[in-house]
Amino acid sequence: MEEITERETEARVEISTLKSELEKAKKENQSLEEESKNSAIVDPQHDNSCKHTNNGCVMMSKEEYMALIGKAAKGEKVVQNSESGCELGILKKELETMSVKVGVLRTRAAQAVSRAEVAEKGKAESEDQMRKWKEQREKRKAALAALKEESISKESSTSSGFEYEQEVPKTYVPLAKVLNLKF
Repeated sequence: MEEITERETEARVEISTLKSELEKAKKENQSLEEESKNSAIVDPQHDNSCKHTNNGCVMMSKEEYMALIGKAAKGEKVVQNSESGCELGILKKELETMSVKVGVLRTRAAQAVSRAEVAEKGKAESEDQMRKWKEQREKRKAALAALKEESISKESSTSSGFEYEQEVPKTYVPLAKVLNLKF
């Protein structure tokens, strides 16, 4: 994104420098035209086909002189238009390619954001599942410890030297109930 803005600013700077060079060229052209008007001697007594040199100056009719200046101006305009048109076309193509690249980068960024959201959701679910498993493990450990304590207390009561049979009602307690598991 920053590269695109840099290129755009560089293009704007280049366009402004080209405009200033164009203005300078126009001023030089005007000054040359004025000098040529001052240096050309037009002799109304001679016809269009007759040219004489007088101290390095060419004599021609005013119509012929104006036609030559018009042709020169048209030539300069054609050159300037072709140069600026090519540069403008190149800049437009660069802008189009950069806008396509920006669009691609935006879609990639949107995809990355959606992948990150999915990953965060998956992480939260897995952490929740891990928490549930730890709670179940703790319950099992507590139930096992309680069972061990009961078995130790029974053993201690029978090992005291008095052996009497005490009839304890035997009831069946499901393991799931002891471990407090829910199905």
